[in-house]
Amino acid sequence: MGVEWHRIGLSEESLNANLGPYWRVRVIKETTSTQNELANIVDSGIAQSSEVIVAEYQSAGRGRLGRQFIAPPNSSLLFSFFTKTDIKLSWLPLIAGIGVCSRSEEHTS
Repeated sequence: MGVEWHRIGLSEESLNANLGPYWRVRVIKETTSTQNELANIVDSGIAQSSEVIVAEYQSAGRGRLGRQFIAPPNSSLLFSFFTKTDIKLSWLPLIAGIGVCSRSEEHTS
């Protein structure tokens, strides 16, 4: 039997207030994919560098290497971000995951 994890809803106002002026966060309740939502904003020309789309639920999320990303509503961090840079960021998702795990271990020890 699995453990169910649920988090409280996200507050766009609170996230933007705590992240400072560099990141611009948009919280949406439900989407097919945060990547699709972000691509639409980028394609429309209104995206700014450091644009972040966060969803409470996504029905057709994709992970690295074309893998499916499925998670129950309000159970996971579901986001995509856009930044203009010449630096390759392909390792960033893995580094972020290590950071989250390391931070979690600090709080449980």
